[in-house]
Amino acid sequence: MSQAEIIIRFIALAVLGTYLVRKHQERHPVRREEPSQQTGHGLDTAFLQTRLQSVRGDFFAERRRASSQAGFRKSLVERARHRLSKARFFQAPDAAHLPLAHEDKPLPRPA
Repeated sequence: MSQAEIIIRFIALAVLGTYLVRKHQERHPVRREEPSQQTGHGLDTAFLQTRLQSVRGDFFAERRRASSQAGFRKSLVERARHRLSKARFFQAPDAAHLPLAHEDKPLPRPA
């Protein structure tokens, strides 16, 4: 391979890479706020501090509270499962329209 071919391939690779980077930047632009629009305020930790103090005070009460919330979530999942099982898509097809697996009779043709 001559030096001219190598140079042409590097140029083609650079052009293709530049094209792909620009397309990526068009699809996913970097959104930077202007420094004048940045508010510079912090996170209000008052709620977190009170919650942290209650956990430090009585850890087991907080665990019981979390476990009751987990039971509530479990009941929501159970209800969703029950409703989905009642959906027509998940119902078994009518057995009268289906032949049994052990029957060797051909299916009747529709008229």
